[in-house]
Amino acid sequence: MPDYQNYLLARMSQSDLRVLKPSLEPVELEAGIQVEQANKPIEYLYFPESGLLSVIAFSGDQHVEVGVIGREGVSGLAVILGNDRSPHACSVQVSCKAHRLPADVLSMLMKRSLSRRSDSPWAQAGDQGAGSATTCASPMGRPAESTTVPVIN
Repeated sequence: MPDYQNYLLARMSQSDLRVLKPSLEPVELEAGIQVEQANKPIEYLYFPESGLLSVIAFSGDQHVEVGVIGREGVSGLAVILGNDRSPHACSVQVSCKAHRLPADVLSMLMKRSLSRRSDSPWAQAGDQGAGSATTCASPMGRPAESTTVPVIN
């Protein structure tokens, strides 16, 4: 198995990782790319290996950064909690390498049998800094455009 720089992937049991590995894709994320839109279905969960993702909350025409996700966490907490969307948005604050996992794959695997032990990183996700981060938006409050994320071969 590869060595992951992301805390959750690095701490995952070998059996869980074997199940997820075929669907994990290494990607490069450029600053400003929006990886989740508020109140829209979440397509992928992102496990940063470096850099930072920024979680943005909106209220009318105002917004505020409410969370930061680094290599200790994952975007898309709403999916882990059983939802397909979040009221927040998430964007790349600092360019990074990451692994992405299709949200529908994780949802299906969790429903089937993915470990949910108390010692699993998934169970601990809500207790980590990234656990408060649900999704991502634009740096410095600028509107971010949805962008196709290149997959590293």
